[in-house]
Amino acid sequence: MDTGIARRTGGVAETAAPGRQERGRGVLEGAFALLDALRRNGDEAGVTELALACGVPKGSVHRLLDQLIGVGAVERRGNRYRVGPQLYRLGQAWEPHPGLRPAARLPLQRLRATTGASVVLAVLREDMAITVSSVPGDLEPLLPVRDGIAFHLDTAAGRRCAGPSGAGRCSTART
Repeated sequence: MDTGIARRTGGVAETAAPGRQERGRGVLEGAFALLDALRRNGDEAGVTELALACGVPKGSVHRLLDQLIGVGAVERRGNRYRVGPQLYRLGQAWEPHPGLRPAARLPLQRLRATTGASVVLAVLREDMAITVSSVPGDLEPLLPVRDGIAFHLDTAAGRRCAGPSGAGRCSTART
């Protein structure tokens, strides 16, 4: 007899009915959904905005935010929240290929000095191109360029990285 009572085990909600499992949202999934919503928001967001963006109840959002504040992943300003410094530090440790950023630093600076344009190094990761190193140009770009910005492959820059065959190799050659 199915009583409809569920218990949590390892991120999976198991009902009393034999052999029936329903996937539930785990704590880490909720926390990462909040962090991603803060990233997408760009600046700061309130609890209600985050709850709506993530599909997480407001009470859970409050609890998760308190825990994320405790480890420095989120900062609070009044009733608003934003990504904290610990996430920045953790993100700086990621490299798509060991040694890529240091190896690219001088060539990017030389290209910028020669052209005066902003220069960006992006790599493909899943279905996104991620900026891993950049040097701003003389003029303010139309879109601010920061390391860590991801863009879809259906953008002009994304199509450039995907290449004519979608092989996934960024190039600077004109086609």
